[in-house]
Amino acid sequence: MLNRSLAAAAIALALAFPAPAFAETSLTAFDAAKQALLAVWAELPLSVRAVTLTEGTAVGYGNYVSRPGQSYQVGEPIHVYLEVLGYGWKDNGDGTTSELLDADLSLIDASGATIASQEKFLSANIVSREKLLETYLTLDATLSSFDPGEYKLQYLLHDRAGGKDATFEVPITLTAAP
Repeated sequence: MLNRSLAAAAIALALAFPAPAFAETSLTAFDAAKQALLAVWAELPLSVRAVTLTEGTAVGYGNYVSRPGQSYQVGEPIHVYLEVLGYGWKDNGDGTTSELLDADLSLIDASGATIASQEKFLSANIVSREKLLETYLTLDATLSSFDPGEYKLQYLLHDRAGGKDATFEVPITLTAAP
């Protein structure tokens, strides 16, 4: 009996709102929620999440194949997927905005010493007509000139549009090539 009452109430509610009016209300609510989310976003520090070693380059946001373990042979390509939050946008003056993200890479050995580094290892200019909130990066490296051992890939991510920075590390093990 309760199920019939709920079904009848749902039908009555659906009939009370003509489809275009209901859709318009839904879009208005969506736009208001997005504006609230953008206000929260502006207060976020530059952040990374879902940092994952992958089998290859990601093909989209959340669309990657995780790699089991963290061991790589010397000279084998290393792919790191990450999602970026809290960045700003540069108004390009033509109806588009840009996310301007750079990454520096340092290779840290087991003793904590930096044994190699490269500034602007990655430089991205992601242009869109919308302020995108789902941005991912794939950071690819090949370490051919280093001895087998335990290392950390230390990344310093720069948001040139928002003036923010974030640091994160990915532990890896290099093994001898066959």
